[in-house]
Amino acid sequence: MLKIYTSKPMTTQANKGGILRKSTFLAFIWLIFLGMILQGCGGGGGGGSDAPVPAPSATILGAVTAWEGGPALPESSISAQPGGDDGIPPQSAKSDSQGRYSFSLAEGVYDITASREGFAASRIQDFKASGGESYPNANLIQETVFNPDWKVEAPVITSVSGITEGAQVSGSVSIQVKTSSANPMLKIEMRVGNATSIPDASSRNSSTLDFTWDTSLLPPPPSGTFVKITAIDVNHNRVEKYISVKSATGAQSALSAPQNPLSYAYTFPYKYLQYKGDYRDKGDAPGSFPLHASTGFAPGSSAGGRAAPAGTTVFVALSWDKVADATGYRVYRKIGQEGEFALLGDTLGADYNRFYDYGPLLTPGQECQYSISPFNGRGEGASAVTPAVAPLGRFALALASPADGETGVSINPDFQWQVTQAAGESQLYQLHVLGYNDGAYTYYGTIRDETRFSGPTLRKNTVYQWDISQAAAMGSWSSQALDYMARSYGEIDGSFIFTTGN
Repeated sequence: MLKIYTSKPMTTQANKGGILRKSTFLAFIWLIFLGMILQGCGGGGGGGSDAPVPAPSATILGAVTAWEGGPALPESSISAQPGGDDGIPPQSAKSDSQGRYSFSLAEGVYDITASREGFAASRIQDFKASGGESYPNANLIQETVFNPDWKVEAPVITSVSGITEGAQVSGSVSIQVKTSSANPMLKIEMRVGNATSIPDASSRNSSTLDFTWDTSLLPPPPSGTFVKITAIDVNHNRVEKYISVKSATGAQSALSAPQNPLSYAYTFPYKYLQYKGDYRDKGDAPGSFPLHASTGFAPGSSAGGRAAPAGTTVFVALSWDKVADATGYRVYRKIGQEGEFALLGDTLGADYNRFYDYGPLLTPGQECQYSISPFNGRGEGASAVTPAVAPLGRFALALASPADGETGVSINPDFQWQVTQAAGESQLYQLHVLGYNDGAYTYYGTIRDETRFSGPTLRKNTVYQWDISQAAAMGSWSSQALDYMARSYGEIDGSFIFTTGN
């Protein structure tokens, strides 16, 4: 229900619109005098109107990207469709060149949907907007459609049983998710605390997901955590739904701060997901920020944020030493030197001491910093802060000489390549030269901060191939610790083939 706040100042017949009669001078003087009295009593400031004052709006900010940590999708059509019968009109917007969009919404529940020609539909279902709150993380992912002849329509989560918004949970909870979709369902996934972690439960090729959730590892009150449910059909249409929950127990904890908190920023020139395999077995727990205002960024912290450069994936990998008696860890992020730490998500389990942030506010050249604190059933412990890290922009190169298909090349060639998109303070290039017919390596090594190399003496009248198989641009490096490193495999053309002369 939309909340209406009304103002009720002191009123009189005069300030309700009574007509001033010029023929009565004394009445004129009396009205002026009465107006002065009302002004002193506070009645003149309100204008004498009983008109309702609208409730404060909720500010919705988000970004549309092609994948987690991926490039922006400009010109996507975003709609905010209210639920219920409160008479709230729908709103629409377009994502800008950085994929950003914004809404100012009346308090209520909305479906926020993104659409664009050639891309699958994406929706956040049952988005709860509270008046006066800011929600800076209403991000949407739009993948390209698998088949343009199939339906482009976001699935619907028709029911979730076992948990409700804001509920306290304890013990084992049986949850069932039901969906409907225009195309066959590809998968349904459930995540707790981390919006981009590998799923805590999932089903494939089914419209339902049944699982039993052990809530004993949840963060303690009052912060709680969230459940994210994602359903994706075979044409890459997707729907997401967030449900906030709280643990039923908790108290002050005396856990110590994690030691050796580290952060590494990476920029890859393609779609890259660190958690593609089952990384939980290796102690990894990828994550990204949740949607809700209580765990979102501080006001203004999204200023200047941009999605990843075109054709790249940008993310930050965190690691820290495990803390005895911890059942999980909370990760907070600060954007820029003037920002404030705000919750990204949780890792559930004492052994999960890694975290991956694919958030679209990660910006090349802009510093961010992370705070990590352990928790258990007694509460949240002391925190440790990582060194500041700034992702680099895209790093790309192209092979130059010997040219592809060149003949009569010297048996002492000068290998050269060009940096087409520069990044970082230092660069490493992994060069290999080998026989085209026998595959025998003539040279394999690493060159630092140079784009040419005088190789070994080659055989006459022989076909060779050469390549920069791997390239890395680095930001800051110390002899004691890796402060941050942003790397990209260069714009590799594939091996160049050449033939030596006599």
